[in-house]
Amino acid sequence: MNPYSVPPGHPAPRTGANRLVRILLLVFLPPVAAVMTWRSRRLHSAVKVLLTVWCLFMSLFWLGAIVGPSKEGGPAGPPAATGPPAAASPTPSASPSPVPSPTATPSPTAVPETPTPTPTPTPTPTQTAPPVQETEAPAVVPTTEPAAPEPERTTRPASVYYKNCDAVKAAGAAPLHRGEPGYRSGLDRDGDGVACER
Repeated sequence: MNPYSVPPGHPAPRTGANRLVRILLLVFLPPVAAVMTWRSRRLHSAVKVLLTVWCLFMSLFWLGAIVGPSKEGGPAGPPAATGPPAAASPTPSASPSPVPSPTATPSPTAVPETPTPTPTPTPTPTQTAPPVQETEAPAVVPTTEPAAPEPERTTRPASVYYKNCDAVKAAGAAPLHRGEPGYRSGLDRDGDGVACER
């Protein structure tokens, strides 16, 4: 036995490089660090829980840093002022108004006001469709065709009763389907709607 080797019950001593790798994993690859934390035999369970919470926090941090804020849900701009609302300045409208309304401005000298001309809408040319000539449809003369003769029905009368499946097979009526004359649930063993199928 080598006197310089680590005894079997003791873990290997930590090196400075090993500690640096663990710290870097805690910061940059938190899921890997969480797995290593729970596989370690040296750490107390409370420390493992705290390191797992740290890894979860760092995972969310890196996820947020990579994804970033969404363009639609970003900040809405500067907040609105909380003072009294400012009067809106009049803007020229595109709709024609019959009489322009003059606005008075407080000034020491009297300035004759001239009404501002409002733009008149230009009529848009409409295209007329060529006239459609109506043609009369030819008169349909109703004709009575003779009704086709009904095909002969090959169904059994409704009052048919079979004692058992042997009687159905002997009559040549097997298999019987639900709704057919002679069908009854006593002849249908499996209840699928087909009697005497075998």
